[in-house]
Amino acid sequence: MIPLVGNLADRIGRKPPVIFGAIASGLLSYLYLYAISIQSVGIAIVASLLMWGIVYQGYNAIFPSFYPELFPTRTRVSAMAIAQNVGTTITALLPALFATVATPGSTNIPFTIGSITLAVTIVSAIAAWSALDVSHSA
Repeated sequence: MIPLVGNLADRIGRKPPVIFGAIASGLLSYLYLYAISIQSVGIAIVASLLMWGIVYQGYNAIFPSFYPELFPTRTRVSAMAIAQNVGTTITALLPALFATVATPGSTNIPFTIGSITLAVTIVSAIAAWSALDVSHSA
């Protein structure tokens, strides 16, 4: 999928695949979490393949070229490294948030976690949509 998405991004730009990948992954999280809650291995595998194998590649194929465009050349490497590590740290803390808001025995855990996941992906999509291309700045 990465070469296909990369080729598509060369024709339509980097933002649409990143935005689609983010929002579609967030939406598919509902199906994946539901499949886990009903203990359906088959549905979980299909949802996982759709989410990680296809839809997520909209982000994964593009971020190595998309991120550098977000920062001026003078600060690009540091800014990119800091932004990516802060994002990774926040992502690593999400399971603690999920465990806090959806404790075992609480009702509708897939909907609660799926809604948080979708909210995060929507924020990411909005950030990608509003990102400026400063790659040509000095």
